[in-house]
Amino acid sequence: MDLETLLDLNGGIKFKEYMKRFSEKIAWRYMRGRHSRGISFINILNIIGICLGVFALLTVTSVMNGFDRDIRDKILAFRSDIKVNAAGGDFLEYDDILAQLKAQPYVRHATPIVENELLIQSSDGIYGTLCYGIDYESYSASTQLKEKLVIGNPETDAFAERGIIIGMELAIMLNATVGEYVQLSAATGTEATPFGLMPRSRRYCVKGIFASGIPEYDQNISYIALGEGQYFNNGKSSIDFIEVRSESASHSARYRRQLTGLLGDEVIVEDWSEYEANLFNAIRMEKIMMIMVLMLIIILAGFNIAGNLNRLVTEKRQDIGILRAWGVSSRTIRSIFLQSGILVGITGTFIGFVLALGFLSAQVKWQFIKIPIAGFPIDSVPVELRTSDFVIIPLLSLIVVILASLAPAVKAKGIAVIDIIKSNR
Repeated sequence: MDLETLLDLNGGIKFKEYMKRFSEKIAWRYMRGRHSRGISFINILNIIGICLGVFALLTVTSVMNGFDRDIRDKILAFRSDIKVNAAGGDFLEYDDILAQLKAQPYVRHATPIVENELLIQSSDGIYGTLCYGIDYESYSASTQLKEKLVIGNPETDAFAERGIIIGMELAIMLNATVGEYVQLSAATGTEATPFGLMPRSRRYCVKGIFASGIPEYDQNISYIALGEGQYFNNGKSSIDFIEVRSESASHSARYRRQLTGLLGDEVIVEDWSEYEANLFNAIRMEKIMMIMVLMLIIILAGFNIAGNLNRLVTEKRQDIGILRAWGVSSRTIRSIFLQSGILVGITGTFIGFVLALGFLSAQVKWQFIKIPIAGFPIDSVPVELRTSDFVIIPLLSLIVVILASLAPAVKAKGIAVIDIIKSNR
């Protein structure tokens, strides 16, 4: 039994506190180096490595969160956060479903939609469009369609009388503006005419032009009245799906599960992350890959800490022998070197945390980092600070540092006094 263990048994808590302060003092002394009044140069480099890793991870994840939020908000400006599809195809009788949806306390709006892939033509060209047949007032209440109109502001009656709303990019391609006419034609649907079966086709007056901020939407999407959409759906009185605006898009997954239980197997309920799964999965994968790459900075700094501590253990063999001869336990020896590594890790993590928080908060407030790309939907780098990121990333950094410090600390613990005496003969 060594002296420390014996005194620990008899001295109790006071001796434990003394040994704790003793090990912390030695650890800090080793962190400073032999001749340095401050932190040794090699430890400064290790601190910078940890700091850069934490700063880069927090910055990148917050910027990716900002882009994710920006895209989500732009999508939800034109799409509701929940979509209800009929399990067997079209909704033939949807009034009861609409009534059930609107009766739920977490549902703000529910609107029927008819979706058709049509050809849109003007005197300057013909293009494909994903044309939605909508109830204009209901859809506008459920989305931000009216707010996103940059040209025109159609009344409900004017829109219902063969009016059409198109995206800005599509309007440019067609060279059409408000008040001009375009032709919509179905590529597959037909109707009987005096000349035989002909593709369903009608002329529509452009009543509004919107800019969503998503080029794909502005180039491909158009809106006509619900009845007009049903005309292109072979004249059926059915709809394709119902869009539901809940009270909170962040809880749409929970509401989706509740609606699935309420409506049963006759419908398929999707939230916004599912019907735009390709886009959000791509963003999520990109975020994961960037985090994995940037995490290598912290891991590399951890290896540097491990190498530095391993060198320190070799240099301090005589000090370890003296401490062991005085009766200091191997547990305290291990604690000294473990604390040396952890002090470096905590310092680097804290500095990186503070720098990232200050930098990102300044970007949120002043938006001083601009995106110099003409026509880009946003003009500055978006940032969203999430508490989970600012908790998990520093914890991961500290875990890496602890694991890196553990092996040299265990090595120091295993050094025996007799081995040091033999090596110095």
